[in-house]
Amino acid sequence: MKLAARLSVMLPFLILFSSKLYSQDSSAVIAQIRQFEKTVGGRIGVMAKNLDTGEQIGYRASEKFPTASVIKLPVMVEYFFQVKEGKVSPTQEIELSDANKWGGSGLFQFFNGMSQQKLTDAVLLMITISDNTATNMVIDALGRTHAEKLAAVNDRMVALGLKNTRLLNKLMSWETKTNSPESIRYGVGVSTPGDMNLLCEKIFRREIVDSAACDAMIDLMKKQFYNDKIPRFLPKEEAQIRVAHKTGSVTGVSNDVGLILSPRANISLAIFIEEARDRRG
Repeated sequence: MKLAARLSVMLPFLILFSSKLYSQDSSAVIAQIRQFEKTVGGRIGVMAKNLDTGEQIGYRASEKFPTASVIKLPVMVEYFFQVKEGKVSPTQEIELSDANKWGGSGLFQFFNGMSQQKLTDAVLLMITISDNTATNMVIDALGRTHAEKLAAVNDRMVALGLKNTRLLNKLMSWETKTNSPESIRYGVGVSTPGDMNLLCEKIFRREIVDSAACDAMIDLMKKQFYNDKIPRFLPKEEAQIRVAHKTGSVTGVSNDVGLILSPRANISLAIFIEEARDRRG
């Protein structure tokens, strides 16, 4: 079974307990995670929090993991801050040309010739289909120099209390990839389950930028196209469950972070897996 499918098998168990946590349940949940970790190999990091009661559970929640495309959430957050500050406009046009098209996930790479795209549409594609070219276009709009663009995202995360989250590189771009030990180890970005859980909680509580911006961010995350992880086996129709999330996968890495929203409970959840035996992500 593909790693993503195995991951989603575990999720209902976690969600069941994270919606009503008791101290005596924590050891049983951790035991389940450890057993799953042995099954898939590598490392697993989990952080789940009931946003209605404050109860939470974590496993390797403060340990660093490669983010893969999950780092696009911090990029999205910085975009909304800069819109509020008047530094960028959602309707401003950005040039898409053969020179800035990159491979991996996404559709912009397949557009013919040169065209003008709206920044807001690039953000939409960055989150919903994890478009790498769109992501780089958004990053480019956040500053003048490469260092300034990365710092805009990273400094914002520190200000929000995410101490271990860093955008390290643009996507798929060897021109900007650094040879630092951190970049070599983590790739495009690094974070922890605790950090990503905190970011999702702040969005849920409308504590980032303003309430309208958080509503827009949640709406974007609800439109996520890749739903084979957190939402896979949730009874969404019967239980009125909505999932707002962002996935990230590269070889041996499978991540998903976001919000599970329902009348029963509102839950923030971050799951990271790296160095798994199943290399398909």
